[in-house]
Amino acid sequence: MDYLQKSLILEMAKGYCYLIEKELTTWEDCDFEELLTRLSALYMEALRFPTVDSESETILRVEVKLPNISFGEKDSYQKVYDPYTNDSLVEGSLSDDILDIYKDVKEGLMLYEKGEELEALWQLKFSFHSHWITHALDAMKTIQSLLREHYLTL
Repeated sequence: MDYLQKSLILEMAKGYCYLIEKELTTWEDCDFEELLTRLSALYMEALRFPTVDSESETILRVEVKLPNISFGEKDSYQKVYDPYTNDSLVEGSLSDDILDIYKDVKEGLMLYEKGEELEALWQLKFSFHSHWITHALDAMKTIQSLLREHYLTL
């Protein structure tokens, strides 16, 4: 792993967390554009980030306080849980997706700030593949759908 890769993932993570920590109570289309931009940049960097070996035998945890966010009537959406089965639609929650990503990413950032650099980078990559990758894809598709409606009415 080189310095640039490490810097990029950390900067994308900080940018995403910064936006969520603003605790917006009303989300305008420009806010959704910013969220989609930051989330997709974070997603791309996490996808490209190399696998890091952890030196710890246990997963280090830090307590993350979740911000208050609300998407109001835009929070619930429908999705297919498994596209390879004939499952019916299930309900998703944009705020759940955004906060699950936030918790995993913020935990990695907090570990990094505490000096646990290798563990933090390992957790960012591990949590991406084991958990928040699906939340990110669901959230990006949902936000894109919201913005598509906006752009079609211009």
